[in-house]
Amino acid sequence: MSRNEAQNDIGFTDKINPIHKTNVHEMILEQLEKLILSGDLKPGEKLPGERSLSEKFGASRNSVRVALKLLEFMNLLEVRPGSGVYVASSPNVRQAAIKSHWTELVKQHPLIDLIEARQSLEPAVAGLAAQNATEEEIIKMDAELSSNEEELSKKGLAAKHASRFHELLFGSTHNIILEHIGAMLQSLAAESKKVSLSSNKNIRQSLTEHREILEAVKNRDSELAAHRMKEHLTGVQRHLREAGLEE
Repeated sequence: MSRNEAQNDIGFTDKINPIHKTNVHEMILEQLEKLILSGDLKPGEKLPGERSLSEKFGASRNSVRVALKLLEFMNLLEVRPGSGVYVASSPNVRQAAIKSHWTELVKQHPLIDLIEARQSLEPAVAGLAAQNATEEEIIKMDAELSSNEEELSKKGLAAKHASRFHELLFGSTHNIILEHIGAMLQSLAAESKKVSLSSNKNIRQSLTEHREILEAVKNRDSELAAHRMKEHLTGVQRHLREAGLEE
């Protein structure tokens, strides 16, 4: 441990407890979130390095890394390249205090439940969209993918465009129940999308798969659209597993 890390490894870290539960990154996230909201970790304060936190939590560095990523997405932490990880200068404490849908979900259910729900439902949605989508709806989906391609380097927008494409696909089934379910699923999956689409390689792969799904919809090929959606979600599951989120 470096001298600087040793200096940071005082104060709030004596309130960290070793982790003994299955979903390790979720429990790390919960402890750090409480420390931020309680003021034990103050705005602008630098966190110890991953190795130091890993030792303090009694958890792997990968679990610590995933928890820090999610806290960053919740706008409670900010990463300063070449410097380290800091508590956000102006964290939205009120919003964090009432919890996001994501935080509540990961506390109550394993992420695999959400993935399995999507794998069971969305291939059928893609098939139905191939039957019912209007030309105008197809143009909107195409425009959404084009916007994503134009902003490929802006990783923070990739998840937004991906969610919007799936929402449009649900809407093009012309089934009001499926449309509402689709909006809910995309909301719940928002944070996991940010992790699964955290690299240019994954973003490009997702874009290619979305294009293939849309092409099948354009050709009114329900079976192919469903098959391509199934393959796409299998890839999403793999990305989450690689990121250490599918526990």
